[in-house]
Amino acid sequence: MRPNIIAHRGASHLAPENTLAAFRLASAMGVDGIEFDTLLTADGHLVVHHEYITDLHADQNKVIPWCTLDELRALDFGSWKGPRWAGEKIPTFAEALEACSGVNTIQVEFKSPLGANAGSDQDAYAERILEEVESSGLADKIIVTSFNHGILSRVKKLSPEQRVGVLTLNSVDSYLAPPPALL
Repeated sequence: MRPNIIAHRGASHLAPENTLAAFRLASAMGVDGIEFDTLLTADGHLVVHHEYITDLHADQNKVIPWCTLDELRALDFGSWKGPRWAGEKIPTFAEALEACSGVNTIQVEFKSPLGANAGSDQDAYAERILEEVESSGLADKIIVTSFNHGILSRVKKLSPEQRVGVLTLNSVDSYLAPPPALL
């Protein structure tokens, strides 16, 4: 039996990472799953990008949590990878889910809110995440992950059937028997 193949940030070796092009290409290649990161914008939209800043992957350096969706959509997230990808835009969470709908597993890391949303109520953030997960019709394929374990606890509290994954930079020993809120 072969291992599951999870495309980290889409087919990021061929297309600009965390773009719809990278997700569609990975799906067309027949991967089992796709992993991507999600951040909250200043105006409350969930967008897909790994870093809180755009300096490595856009034509301007912006801090995503301090920008509106419209401000981010004005940026070019493709040219850094080559002229073929010029004009790629930052995808919303909903757009990314649609582009990944053909795979078996969609692993989404939710970053902790910063900027205008730094003091966000984690229940409200979890509700926002789950609202988009449920409206996508792909909840059974999605694994919600985060280094912010408070977000995961709230997701499980609000939707016990939603799969979650604990991310950690520390020893995994304490997570092998996860707290009941994350089961």
